[in-house]
Amino acid sequence: MKTVIIGAGIGGLAAALGLIRAGHQVEVYERGDRLRTAGNGVILWPGSTGILAELGIETEGFGRAMHRGELLSYNGSLLVWTDMKTISERYGHETLLVPRGGVVERLAAELPEGTIRFGRQCTGVRAAAGGAVASFSDGSEVHTDILIGADGYRSAVRETLHPDLGATFTGVATWHGISSVPSDLTDGNTVRTYFGSIGICAIHPVGGGLLHWAFEGPWKPSGTEAGSIEGPQLPQLRNWFSDWEPAVAGLLDTVTEDDVHVFPHALHKVPRWWGQGPMTLMGDAAHAIPPRAGMGANQALEDAWVLTQAIVAGKADPAGALRAYETARVRRVRRVSSSAGWMSRSNNMLLMLRIVRRAIPMNKLTHANIKGSSNYLNNHRAEPVVSAGAGPKD
Repeated sequence: MKTVIIGAGIGGLAAALGLIRAGHQVEVYERGDRLRTAGNGVILWPGSTGILAELGIETEGFGRAMHRGELLSYNGSLLVWTDMKTISERYGHETLLVPRGGVVERLAAELPEGTIRFGRQCTGVRAAAGGAVASFSDGSEVHTDILIGADGYRSAVRETLHPDLGATFTGVATWHGISSVPSDLTDGNTVRTYFGSIGICAIHPVGGGLLHWAFEGPWKPSGTEAGSIEGPQLPQLRNWFSDWEPAVAGLLDTVTEDDVHVFPHALHKVPRWWGQGPMTLMGDAAHAIPPRAGMGANQALEDAWVLTQAIVAGKADPAGALRAYETARVRRVRRVSSSAGWMSRSNNMLLMLRIVRRAIPMNKLTHANIKGSSNYLNNHRAEPVVSAGAGPKD
């Protein structure tokens, strides 16, 4: 059985690797001319590190283990903390702080040569006799038994399957990057997130003496392309965050404009069915989630884990296998999406904790969120679904 995956991000590459290891023919089509490895750091929760282990991805010495999470006021006072080392030990898999690009590189390195076809921008998909067809900007087409859209929140595959359910911008963006910063924070095991009325700043190590940093603030579209941001970024960030805790304000004196990557926040409505017939979606193409939730890479890996098993088990009925995958994932994804919406409105509530005058432990809530969002940690696999197409978009 042949599977075509549109998009060479974390989810698409993980699904490709899982299917190839199961003996399937897989081709990955990526619009860029190389792997997209620039950008930011990510937190890999225990479910994701467990999935990577199953895929044979070596994580020993990769990034930094996360032992603690802290939420702080903009002036540095501790509001909430989580003991992540204890939570990770429950599952036997570490929580890792890593560069996103490092995950992409490790997954791609395990794929057979030629699996990824670069410079191929998908412009649309359609059902065809015995499968599906993907069309590309160079006029070429590819026929396949199964087609998976893993091409991000501006997905061409989603536009075909759900033309009325495109991503909407939230009015917030994250300015982020990875830098070599002279700070003891690069050698620690703590994720710190500072909250203020204008937005947040999150910092954590990612290994190799590097620090991931992210500033979140208000944003409006500009330029000719939706989501584009033009001009210098650091002056605005310094204006917003210069009076914050010295570790935050000082960080903006050490980075350059070339270090800054901007990511406008987008949200999708998560429909009951993600695909039609032998086509489906995964990752941000199915469920774009703002980065404050810390779940984007994790949900992509969860998708890949469930999707791979569904396709392998349901090869006699590809459409039914894809509906089984969607059914197994939709409830957990909707939970994450709802939580992300709540987080975007949580700044003032968290700042009110300053009146308590002591930091509050949040182990139980954090553990519930991590486990509740994970099929892997619950061993929640796809159950057979007899369906040749998509259901209502509810």
